[in-house]
Formats: sequence, structure tokens, C-alpha cells
Amino acid sequence: MNAVLLAGICWAIITYILTGPTHEDSRDIVLAAVLLAELIILGIALYFFIRNKEVQIWVSPSEFHYSDPVFGDYGFTASVNDITALRQIRSATNQYAEHIVEFKTGESKRIMYQNYSIDRQKLFDALQKANPSIIVPDGPWEYEITRPQWAHKVREKLNIDD
Repeated sequence: MNAVLLAGICWAIITYILTGPTHEDSRDIVLAAVLLAELIILGIALYFFIRNKEVQIWVSPSEFHYSDPVFGDYGFTASVNDITALRQIRSATNQYAEHIVEFKTGESKRIMYQNYSIDRQKLFDALQKANPSIIVPDGPWEYEITRPQWAHKVREKLNIDD
């Protein structure tokens, strides 16, 4: 989809913005840049298509397992009795989302399931079934909002609840 969108944007720029004989050099530069970007996008798509690996998450009565072979074969398995919470956090400033598993030891591990067709509610229900003391979000799309420290101070002075 990105490759098709990029080609459409390139066509629009050349057709509507870079018109006339004075922009011939600019058109060549835009075409070269778009061609390079298209090759990179299609190369990445081909790499992921050939690799064809996916995130795996499962919960048993005693264990939680997470495996992400796409990004450096990152993964872990932990006892559900060691987990205290699964938190979904979103930054108020840049909308960056994080998904974090917290442990009794104070350690936390990031997991990335937002780009995959993971049924979040089933994951939350399975964790609660394995260990009812695990804190999970209220819903699959419920996120805790985090703000920088300066924003907390401003909101406090303006008497706005966090």
C-alpha cells in the first residue's frame, strides 16, 4: 500500500506542482528519489514476505509466552504468578503506544502486539483466568495516558485532573 501511495503522490507532484520547462531538473530528482524509495519499500515488503514470521503470544494456566521473531528474535516465557500487570500506555504528547508486562520483581518487559491481529480481549481474559490478581486494561483499546512532568505541573496549577 505504501508503494502505491508513494507512486500516486509522485504523480500528483509532477502533474500539478512541477509543471513547465523550468522544473525539468526537479522532476528528474523527484523521480529518482521516488524510484529509490519504491525499491526500498518493495525490498522490505519482500523481505517480510519471504521471512513470513509472526509474533506468538500464548497463556497457559502456569505460563505466559511472548515471541517476536521479526525484531531480533526477542521473546520470553514467565510464570503467570510472577506477573503483576499488563499495561497499555499512550503518550499524550506524541501518541506513542507501549505495551508492558510488569513483574513482582519490579522488572518490566515491552511486548509489541499492536500491529498484529491479536485478540486483545482474549489475551486479557486468559491472563485473568490464569492469575486473577494480574491487572489488565479495562478494554482492548483502553490506554493509560502519560504526560511529561512539566505538563503535570501546569495541569496542577490550572486545577485540571489527570
